[in-house]
Amino acid sequence: MERVGTLFELEHFLEGSDRFHFSKNRLSAETDLAYHRHDYFELFWVSEGKGHHLLNGKTYRLAKGDLLFMRPGDSHTFSFDAPSDFVLIYNLAFFPKDVSCFQERYLQNKEEYFWTTEARPQQLKADEVQLKTLSNRADELLGAPRSLFYLDNLLLYLFDLMVFSNSPDNLAPFWLKQAIGAFNAEPTGKAYQEGVAAFLALCGRSNAHVNRSLGAFYGQNVTNFVNGLRLRRAKQALTATNKGIKEIAFDLGFNDVNYFHKLFKAANGLSPNAYRNKKTIVF
Repeated sequence: MERVGTLFELEHFLEGSDRFHFSKNRLSAETDLAYHRHDYFELFWVSEGKGHHLLNGKTYRLAKGDLLFMRPGDSHTFSFDAPSDFVLIYNLAFFPKDVSCFQERYLQNKEEYFWTTEARPQQLKADEVQLKTLSNRADELLGAPRSLFYLDNLLLYLFDLMVFSNSPDNLAPFWLKQAIGAFNAEPTGKAYQEGVAAFLALCGRSNAHVNRSLGAFYGQNVTNFVNGLRLRRAKQALTATNKGIKEIAFDLGFNDVNYFHKLFKAANGLSPNAYRNKKTIVF
């Protein structure tokens, strides 16, 4: 029989007119956190460290960049292998009714994220640039009023960074969407360096088949499409890291820096340096 956690109620974490709870916490073996469930949605991500997530009767590894959408009724807590192990997490908790419009307005009523009916809550993996960008934004909002305005602000920022910016058209076939997601999420950056070859391998289809599909759904060939994914990542790296332009170009598989400059300016109307100066996040 599955163990049921102690019920945590959001009202116990709110003060005055607060509409959500938001915090940054360091958890370790010394943290006394009961196995629990909620009457609220909880979104958390790991910005540092590693441990285990005891979730709905099973145990999963938890590592830097993991982001989870917890639902009312999900039971969980954390455990650690060694006294020195820890996770630094950002935790956002809010009432389901306060985001009821999100599913219809932004997700076309799909059963995803907080609304999935799968046994395990949905989990995303933020890469280094996404994690730094998201955590920097979260740090700015830790001291903000706990109003619906700031709840919407943070959720929309997160979904734009982690979901919409990386999601292809909903009409594209599953294998193509899966390949794009895997290309963007590949942790070592090797896919960006290998470019078209890596993308074709992830698709598991012939060059001709992939080109036909990309042409039908995106109006691009595979070379232009992959370069578009690279340039999107370049924008994130320019605003969220201190890497030099040449290093960013090489990391993304552009061995000719002048060619990278040319493509970037054509896509964004600004040179990489000008884009960085205009968009840089200070951290």
